[in-house]
Amino acid sequence: MAPRLTAGVRPIDPSTDLIHGQEYVVNWLNRGKNKRELWIGVHVPHDIAPKQMTSNPPKTHTAVHQTTSVCTCSTYQAKTAGKLKPQNTSENLIWEVTLAYNIIWAGWPQLLIFMLITRYTSAWIEKKYIFPVLEDPPSDCVMPGAEDGKLYQSLHELASQGKSLKFWIAMAKKERAEKGLQNREPYLVMPLAEEIQNVEIPSDDDDDDVETRDETPVAKRVKLTPPVTLDGAEIVNVYVGEAQGRKVFQLTGDAISNSSFLQENMNFRGSPPFVMHPMLLEMDSASFEPIVTFLTQDSVDSDMELVREPQGEHILGDVLGIEKTYVLRNFQDENHLNEFIHNLGKTYEIATVFGLYAMKKAIVKKLQVAWNMYSGKPQILSFLKTIDFVAEKVYASAYETPGDAKDPLLQWAVDFLGGLFMVLVTTHTKPFTIFLKSYPRIQAAILKSRAALCVDDIEPFGELEDELMSQECLGNTPQSKESDEGV
Repeated sequence: MAPRLTAGVRPIDPSTDLIHGQEYVVNWLNRGKNKRELWIGVHVPHDIAPKQMTSNPPKTHTAVHQTTSVCTCSTYQAKTAGKLKPQNTSENLIWEVTLAYNIIWAGWPQLLIFMLITRYTSAWIEKKYIFPVLEDPPSDCVMPGAEDGKLYQSLHELASQGKSLKFWIAMAKKERAEKGLQNREPYLVMPLAEEIQNVEIPSDDDDDDVETRDETPVAKRVKLTPPVTLDGAEIVNVYVGEAQGRKVFQLTGDAISNSSFLQENMNFRGSPPFVMHPMLLEMDSASFEPIVTFLTQDSVDSDMELVREPQGEHILGDVLGIEKTYVLRNFQDENHLNEFIHNLGKTYEIATVFGLYAMKKAIVKKLQVAWNMYSGKPQILSFLKTIDFVAEKVYASAYETPGDAKDPLLQWAVDFLGGLFMVLVTTHTKPFTIFLKSYPRIQAAILKSRAALCVDDIEPFGELEDELMSQECLGNTPQSKESDEGV
């Protein structure tokens, strides 16, 4: 006999009040395959679900087919038939609607909606099939050969990050727009920061908008608690690190407002307010230091110093065109340049998690300054490895379409690697080839960038290549060469 799905894991208590925006593991019946499967669901109140993703609940236990072309409802096997009455209907019943994401409605007449990411099936589900998102994914989903196992692990990781309700609504809208109703390929389409900010959650007084989607009386609809505002000077405790090495960082409300992640995970039940998230508790406190520095500094360029005006100097790989106008503050030892470049990549990854777009742009500028002022041929491989590290993190977990260069650092990298194309082909053939094969769309963008450079003015461009190939570093200080290994 096959082992039971979610063996050893307890479902949520039937009396649990599901939390808006909370993620759950759902054990649902895939009627197309006639078997139960696990997936990630996100609870969204019916009042604020996207209009195109909602429909009215069925009024009987028997099969109901929606007149709309985008939704169908399957049969719930009940012991009794007839009309559902709010006063005696079990709150454990949940209705799932099919769309770009699956939506589950639960609790009659108070409707609870779940979005099951990338799934396209309808079913009645009971609360006994809803489980909390634990630290590790269920073993059923991560065992070798598990169907969509890698994608599930990605979803589990995403659900563990404590995303906001606006995030999930924005994701649903974007996937619907990109995939349409026919594309059933299971992959994620992640919303941009501005798309998340543009999501509007209607207030209780916005009756006209709500009534077009929900025939439930206004008094019985889900009510949302108004968001608690944070004073700019108010102190917030941010807990980082595991038990013995845990550190409490005190940040102002103004500093917190610079990070979408910290804003989304604010807890106002304490005094002072605090942020305590599993990801933060697993992070080394030293890794959080650059985030604190960025959030509290006056300018994103505070660790760079402007030393001169542009002089029309041409530097191969100077994508931002800043020449040697900046130097890095507190940067004294060029012998550790390779480590410095690598650390910028790791900091960039953390900035991505915390939603610090301005910090990501600042890191790109810092990489450009490091290249223009201090780097040379020996550092090219370090830059390539850092770019590959970021690309792997961006496309890992299926958050992005593989190969798209929408990330700020990857956008910069396309022109940077395009300018250094011949140098990389000559000096680091194997790792550069592996990188290009790993990201075909980035490869195409690099080749396009390279072609444009050659067409514009090939003669001085070739001279810059020869100059770089003949010197050890742009700062005229010899650097130790790195082995030409795979990226």
